[in-house]
Amino acid sequence: MTECVLTDKRALQDYQPFIGQECIDEIRKLAKPLAGAKVLHLNATAAGGGVAEILKVLTPLMCDVGLSAEWQIIKGKDEFFEVTKAMHNGLQGKPVSLSSSMEETWVKYNDINAQSLSCNGTYDFVIIHDPQPAGILKLLNNGNGHNRKGHWLWRCHIDLSTPNPSYWKFLKPYVEEHDAAIFSKEQYVQKDIAGLRRFEMAPSIDPFSVKNLTIDDEQVQQVLLKYNVDPNRPFVFKLSRYDPWKDFYGIIDIYDLLKKEIPELQLVLAGGGADDDPEAWSCYQGVLERAKGKKDIHAIWGHNGVGSPEVNAFRQAASVVVQKSTREGFGLVVSEALWKGCPMVASDVGGISLQILNGQTGYLARNNGEWVQAIKKLVRDRKTARQLGDNGKKHVQERFLITRQLRDYLSIFNAMANGKSPRISLELT
Repeated sequence: MTECVLTDKRALQDYQPFIGQECIDEIRKLAKPLAGAKVLHLNATAAGGGVAEILKVLTPLMCDVGLSAEWQIIKGKDEFFEVTKAMHNGLQGKPVSLSSSMEETWVKYNDINAQSLSCNGTYDFVIIHDPQPAGILKLLNNGNGHNRKGHWLWRCHIDLSTPNPSYWKFLKPYVEEHDAAIFSKEQYVQKDIAGLRRFEMAPSIDPFSVKNLTIDDEQVQQVLLKYNVDPNRPFVFKLSRYDPWKDFYGIIDIYDLLKKEIPELQLVLAGGGADDDPEAWSCYQGVLERAKGKKDIHAIWGHNGVGSPEVNAFRQAASVVVQKSTREGFGLVVSEALWKGCPMVASDVGGISLQILNGQTGYLARNNGEWVQAIKKLVRDRKTARQLGDNGKKHVQERFLITRQLRDYLSIFNAMANGKSPRISLELT
């Protein structure tokens, strides 16, 4: 029932202009003892969301340095993804109930995918991404005839700092079945996890992605005109999945306040959904309703995200890029915007503060007053906007490119393969 995802080839050497030859050599040195190791990445969707964005590049890069890496997605019907969306929300702290029928549905589809996966051979390293397939290993171990081999790691991409207790209590035994867990930020680690190694590893972006390249001004203008955005007036841009955690309503309210002081200002909201997210369309409809009757707000929908060329153009032309979230495991859209040199204002939540150093690579805002002042300053003070944009690009180049995440995975694999080897810098106590 699991399905392989095909990816384009990638060459590590192509990244040399961004990271330097010394870093390239370091990565290849880490990969050498792992030559031929079979690696499986398993998640819930091949399109939409940051995990898919990462895996479509990380998987072929692992192959390029000598590993035998593949990417598969689990399958399920709507009833399963409705449960996993509730689980995502609950683990990020939303007060939603978890019924016994929901638990049964989650276990049923994990079991179905587990039995499918067990027919595909053995792996040296299996990385289970997020809660959707987190039950597979425990169900395999409980089954008959499964000879567990290799190292299994659970990779958590969400903000697990204050989970709804009922959801964490349910998921915890399945997580603890793994050999290790990887979190985007140390603050997300639950202290009651026992019996497995824990690592901290931030996500990353690909500088060669279409949406991260520099494009010519004529192409930018064509996109703006296509969506009725006036290229001669300033605009604020927000890109996210249409999800309640992304607080589209909040940014509309802030825009209302800004519009009184900067009448020419426009707001562009863009996003879509993911294959495993049944809430996205209803969230988008709510955004349209909230924006109804308000001047100069453009809310754009694209299946699995607005197209990369359009996203690129909006970012390149925006006066300010914003990321207003109430929870954010990391927020790859922040690194993407910083890489483009965009002046940014974002919520001081989750992994965003790893990317935006307040006053250095952008501004962090905690209330509407701070949001209004920060956006207003960047719209009016273009010298400061350019300086923050330049700082942000450098920060991403040093810490949040895909090659750094490749290096981190190789370091973790080596640490796991060597058993009781000394701790590495990524490992948490």
